[in-house]
Amino acid sequence: MKAEDQQQEYERIAYEAATQAIRESFKMIFGIDVNDRQDVADLRDDLMRMRRMRRLGDRIGIAALIAMTTMVASGAVSFLWGAIKSAARQ
Repeated sequence: MKAEDQQQEYERIAYEAATQAIRESFKMIFGIDVNDRQDVADLRDDLMRMRRMRRLGDRIGIAALIAMTTMVASGAVSFLWGAIKSAARQ
């Protein structure tokens, strides 16, 4: 066997071993069989749903921050208005 052929054989073996390791890791971690298209599609759908939920949570957080800022500003303006009215009565 030539050195080139031996090198190609090593690369093929390494590729197959890495591919099998990834398949086994996915099965162990996510509980899916990467050879089953339905399992992969379900995982993709789940990840997309989680992404939408995260984005929704971000939007809700921004809306809550805006609402809190508005309440604090309204309170400060009300306090100032009350102070001005009180000072004007005296």
